[in-house]
Amino acid sequence: SRAAAVKQLRGQGYEPVALADYKPRQSLRVLIGRPKASTGIRGRRAFFFVRNEYLGTDAAEPSLRVRVVRQGDEVVTLNYTLFSPGDKPSKPTGGNVRVRFTIADGRLIPEEPIPPVASRLPSF
Repeated sequence: SRAAAVKQLRGQGYEPVALADYKPRQSLRVLIGRPKASTGIRGRRAFFFVRNEYLGTDAAEPSLRVRVVRQGDEVVTLNYTLFSPGDKPSKPTGGNVRVRFTIADGRLIPEEPIPPVASRLPSF
């Protein structure tokens, strides 16, 4: 099932950051993807799966820094590093926000608000 998840990421122009994030014994599974060099995409995305079924990504737009911080059978917690206006990509000053994701009726539900894209990507 992990191979199918990786294939899904690659089909959308991403490569997995850490295969260990994918926990095949859990109902809700996640892989963080970074863009392939040739795509011109900027930022990472979390790709969610219920067993072998692809649910979607965490947000409509990528985040420069997002990582998995906790996983349970039906809950995945992501940490978003935030950028203040004028921050350089290497020096974010906006802090961190954790968002728990669950599943309900086959849909991915963020239990806390996902930070706006303007704070998840540095401005240039």
